[in-house]
Amino acid sequence: MEGEQLEYWLRYAVGVYGAATLGLLHPSELSRFSTLLLDDKAAFLAYTGLPPDALLQARMSSGVLRPAYALAVDDRMRRVVLAVRGSLTPADLFTDAVCVARPVAGRGGGALGSAHLGMTQAAENLWADPSPTANRCWPAPR
Repeated sequence: MEGEQLEYWLRYAVGVYGAATLGLLHPSELSRFSTLLLDDKAAFLAYTGLPPDALLQARMSSGVLRPAYALAVDDRMRRVVLAVRGSLTPADLFTDAVCVARPVAGRGGGALGSAHLGMTQAAENLWADPSPTANRCWPAPR
């Protein structure tokens, strides 16, 4: 991936952290985000340069085993993008702390290896999102 593309996609990874974090990371742009401090979705859209109708769904605050995320359509790159936020809040730290290994099965049922229990449960909770938008974008695991 070239530097320009990396920078493009990085805007999703950073933007999903919301307005307050964007203001801290980019103090020179603080005035741009300060009016959006209470609206993380608007800050995500402003930072990524997406129009409002591009954001299909978002949960900008997290819970234990329920990560914050934004699901958007990027018409310029012809992609649907799922940006999942990393650790930011105490709830995220509890997810991180569920760090025992969990066996992971392959498609044929055979063991592939093991994974971080908190992360796998958080991913399963994303797949289990009951909203119609999420159900259209990603099918339930089999």
